[in-house]
Amino acid sequence: LNVEKTPIVIKEIISVKEVTSLTSTKIPKAVIAPTEAALGSYYIVVGSFKNENNADNLYSKLQKESKKTVKLSLDANGFYKVAVGSFESLESANTELSSLKGTYNGIWIKKY
Repeated sequence: LNVEKTPIVIKEIISVKEVTSLTSTKIPKAVIAPTEAALGSYYIVVGSFKNENNADNLYSKLQKESKKTVKLSLDANGFYKVAVGSFESLESANTELSSLKGTYNGIWIKKY
């Protein structure tokens, strides 16, 4: 039985907010909605914020450091998560997590 593997592509989704006034509306950067996150992928979460501006600030800082960074969409508890890397296996994510523990405190792996 031949099974053809199709690569999973992670899309960057930018959400659009309805403008109800002429004040500026901020559009979040590189948000991956949970439904669009690669099924079975593991992300190393380095920050989780109720305030979207704080998530955007960390996202920008990590981008300037040339990290492969994603900002996951608002979760059911109202938190924006900022993650580095996307891994197909838990083992790969754990290896990277170990190497990042000296750089970031309180990081963890999130599976979608």
